[in-house]
Parts: sequence; structure tokens; C-alpha cells
Amino acid sequence: GGLLLAVASGLFYLSRVLKKSHQEILQVLDFYAPAAALTYAIGRIGCFLNGCCFGRADTSWISIQGKFPIQLATSGIELLLFFSLL
Repeated sequence: GGLLLAVASGLFYLSRVLKKSHQEILQVLDFYAPAAALTYAIGRIGCFLNGCCFGRADTSWISIQGKFPIQLATSGIELLLFFSLL
């Protein structure tokens, strides 16, 4: 929810206050896209270290204390997205 409000507020600010054109707004979004992916990846690692937001029960070799570490999986996906955006 916070990300959606931040994006909406940023778009409003760029279009109304700074009076940027549509092309300039897209360039700003392109500039900040890798940073958003990296920030999300770091945040999910923080969730893992805090011990919250675990996934479903799992008995595979990757499970940690009987649960799937979804934080690490999403963090890895976001890091791949970060490097592909760069």
C-alpha cells in the first residue's frame, strides 16, 4: 500500500507541481526503477533476519525451521530484476 501511494504522490508531484511532460515523467520513472527493486530486495532480507513473513510449511532441503523462506526467494527475484534493469 505504501508503494502505491508513494508512486501516485510522485506522479502527481511531477505532473502538477513541476509541470513535467509525459516523456519526462517516464524518464524519471525509468531512473528510479532499479532503486525500487534493490530497496525491496534489501527489505525482504530484513524480514528474513527479523524472522517474520515466512511462507507455508515445508519439509524440503531449503526449508528453515520447517517453513519455506519466501523472503529469500523474493529477494533473489528482486535482485535479478535490479540487475536486469541496470
